Amino acid sequence: MSATNLHLEHSNPARPLRLALLDDDVMLRDRILAPKLRQFGFEVTATGSAAELHEVVRKGVPDIFLLDIGLPDGDGFEVARSLRSALPRAGIILLSGRADNVDRVRGLFEGADAYLTKPVEIDVLVATLYSVARRLEPATAVPPVGRWTLSPDEWFLLSPSGARVMLSKSERLLLDAMLQHVNE
Repeated sequence: MSATNLHLEHSNPARPLRLALLDDDVMLRDRILAPKLRQFGFEVTATGSAAELHEVVRKGVPDIFLLDIGLPDGDGFEVARSLRSALPRAGIILLSGRADNVDRVRGLFEGADAYLTKPVEIDVLVATLYSVARRLEPATAVPPVGRWTLSPDEWFLLSPSGARVMLSKSERLLLDAMLQHVNE
């Protein structure tokens, strides 16, 4: 791909995906998951109880919810069901130590888009988050012939043929800088 055929359309500055993380395990939540997810460019709000999550939602709805099942003040299944009812377009992922198929099936029936078991590899978690984010994207028109575009949330580079390339945080920043100085 030469510089002459790379024409990017750019509308808004990149907005990170907003993620609400609910897990009562402080070490896992605050020392492992939240920092690693931030490294991948997510805007993470970490909470340890259903009540804290309720306050987060009251202040502004995150794009995706990452929920544990065993909570000090509730049940992750009930939280997922409640979120799905109140926010049908939100992304919901259950992350639990429970690996039984009964729990997986229940989680998906209660409204989760995905069910992952702990311990989870960070790359599997990130790929699942991006997969759910694709469902949240509004349908977009096919890019003009010969043009490369960025998805509306700017997490994917779209080729003229419609192929999608997931972008890392640093790749997004580099593309943003290039788009600020087109033809320089």
